[in-house]
Amino acid sequence: MPDENLAKPTRPLTPKEAAQYLSISTRTLNRWIEQGIIPVIKLGGSRRFRLEDLMAAIEKNRSGGND
Repeated sequence: MPDENLAKPTRPLTPKEAAQYLSISTRTLNRWIEQGIIPVIKLGGSRRFRLEDLMAAIEKNRSGGND
C-alpha cells in the first residue's frame, strides 16, 4: 500500500509561474533571488524554482504581529 503522506513530485516552476504563485512581480522575484531569499535552480540557460523552496521562503520570511 503506498504511503499517502509522501508528496508527489512536481515540476520546477518558471520565473513567471513562481511570481504568480507568490503574488509578486517578476521584478520583485529577481530582487529576492539577488537577496538570497528565494533559491533558484539553473538548468542550462533557464531558471526554475521548486514549490517547496517557495513555500519555505514564505514561512521563513513571514512577518506578523505575533512577535
